[in-house]
Order: sequence, then C-alpha cells, then structure tokens
Amino acid sequence: MGSEQITIGLIQREIIPHDPPGNLLAAMKMLETCVAQEVDLFVLTELWSTGMIDPDDASEGGLAESIDGPTVDTLRDFCRTNEVWLLAGTLPIKRKNKLGNTALMIGPSGEIALEYSKVHLFHPMGENLIFSPGEKLVAAEVEGIGIGVIICYDLRFPGLARRLAQAGCEIILVPAMWPEVRIKHWEILL
Repeated sequence: MGSEQITIGLIQREIIPHDPPGNLLAAMKMLETCVAQEVDLFVLTELWSTGMIDPDDASEGGLAESIDGPTVDTLRDFCRTNEVWLLAGTLPIKRKNKLGNTALMIGPSGEIALEYSKVHLFHPMGENLIFSPGEKLVAAEVEGIGIGVIICYDLRFPGLARRLAQAGCEIILVPAMWPEVRIKHWEILL
C-alpha cells in the first residue's frame, strides 16, 4: 500500500428515523450533487438509512436488508456509473440469522471491497440487543492507499486502530452517530 493522494467527500445529513427509502433518496441526491467535485471516495454516516433501531421494538428488525438488497444495489450502481469508491457508512445488514451494524466499501466497478461489522456494541443504547458483534478487522486498498474502518464506539478501543495501522492502513474511517454531548470525547479519541 503506497502513499498516494485521494479526495474524500463526507456525506452527512439529518436521518429520517425508520425510512430507508426516503433516506436513500436524500443520500443519493447529495451524492449526485457532489460527483462533479472529483471526489475519489465518498463516506456516509453510521445507520444513515434507518437511524437508531429501538431494541424494545421487535418490528424494527424489518429495517435490515441483505447484502444484495435494494439499498446496497443502488449504491453499487452509483459507484459503477460514476467510477467512484463509497464507504456506505453503516447499514443494518442481515447475514444468516444475525444482524450486523455493517460498513461496506464499494469500489468503482460495484464490487464490495470491504465488509466490517461493528465489534464493540454500545450497551447503554441497547445495540447488543439488536446487533451481533463483528468478529474481525478488515482493510481495503483505495487508489493505492490502505484504508481501514472502525465504527463509532469502536473508537474507544485503540487496539483496533493500532492493528489496522500495523496492517498498513494510512487512513482509518470512523462512521458514527456520536452524541453531541460527548463531542469532546470524539475529538480527543480521533
């Protein structure tokens, strides 16, 4: 993995809770608007398509998709059409009988180059009642640069970032839904 240069575009917007189609439409409008800015890699936020999922409402499990669901298919088409990379923030992804808070890196040909599910779930918000923890760290090479991903609360476990750096990652992306009241923690940890 080399020391090239890339332009990263961060896509952040207010999430409409429990509205994956509406959130997808709004995110796609923002992505399309930013394409002309010659961005190499777009990054969406944590749970951008659904917002937080309430652990007390079992019906919200229907907000999750499989890896070949309509949201991921739309994002893959966007990457192919525009020949760009995209870290699809995180999505609630169903795999077998498990639900993961999962980040997907999609490449310019629409391939999924990285799939990472959040390892450290935030118990005070009940994430452990909704999601199964991920089991491994992964990285991808984007335009010659090693990129790793950790998600939100994972940031409080510096060993994850250290392992990614030791594996050759020059950039670590951290999609998060971090509370404003703890913004100082966010800044220090980053």
